[in-house]
Amino acid sequence: MRWKLVVLLACLLLPAKAWGWNERGHLAIARLAWLKLGECQRQECTAILRTHPHYAEYLAADKPEGIALDEWVFMRASYWPDWVRSNHSDDFNRPTWHYVTVAYVPPYSQLNAADMPRQEPNVVTQIAANAEKLRSGTSAERPIALCWLLHLIGDIHQPLHCGSLLTEEFPTGDQGGNLSIVRLAGGEPVRLHFAWDALLGAESDLPSILGKVNQLQQLETTDPRFATGKVHDATTAADWATEGMALVRTQVYLDGALRPCHADRQADVSLIPNLSDEYVNAATATARVRAIQAARRTAATLTASLNR
Repeated sequence: MRWKLVVLLACLLLPAKAWGWNERGHLAIARLAWLKLGECQRQECTAILRTHPHYAEYLAADKPEGIALDEWVFMRASYWPDWVRSNHSDDFNRPTWHYVTVAYVPPYSQLNAADMPRQEPNVVTQIAANAEKLRSGTSAERPIALCWLLHLIGDIHQPLHCGSLLTEEFPTGDQGGNLSIVRLAGGEPVRLHFAWDALLGAESDLPSILGKVNQLQQLETTDPRFATGKVHDATTAADWATEGMALVRTQVYLDGALRPCHADRQADVSLIPNLSDEYVNAATATARVRAIQAARRTAATLTASLNR
């Protein structure tokens, strides 16, 4: 299993920027959210998405066997905001909506977190804005808002969409791990953000997605934290970002113990920090919990916005 993950992460070196959970992650979270919606909410989502300008071109396209069209469209809607980065981008791409810039300054740095301003609009402001558009927007706004909600609630639960490392090595921030490189099992360098994006798996075929959803459902059923409410008591996007920022500090950068190298500078490969099996296992467990939280919160947000 270890070598397989190394191969998957090494393949992610090629893109220059990360886009949030990969396609499999977004589709799995969306399907889990779909299963949590009532029939009335599913029917309303379906009716809204049928009016989407890219319904035929993207949302309903390439449906595999083994899944209903309405559910497939809902799942694909969660990835539409990444699809428009390279399709109809002039009209629909909103790069800053996917994340919020908050600085994590580790103990070894002398920089000030206030030196890295927070951009707006961002994932926190736009979850609220799109929930309102879904609730009371025009017939043209509502299908777009629904796609953004599905996507952004997933994005905000990837920790590196909530914070960036600010140090002398990264004086303007590491862009949510996009500029940081690490190694896994002594292999080739990978960008830290992509490593976290891939924790829910890399394959985006339907059987792989359904298998991931089943795994998450089993975890949700057996993990006592989900029964006690300890992992789902936050209710606002600002709360979710605060949760993510805490994970950036403790689980991504290990309270400063992980000191990644800069991706844009020449570095001796042997000096690039190696992520331990313990790190990868803990990060994978965190990614699964965050995916379940994202699905629960997506379903709750949609239910509140659709009950007009």
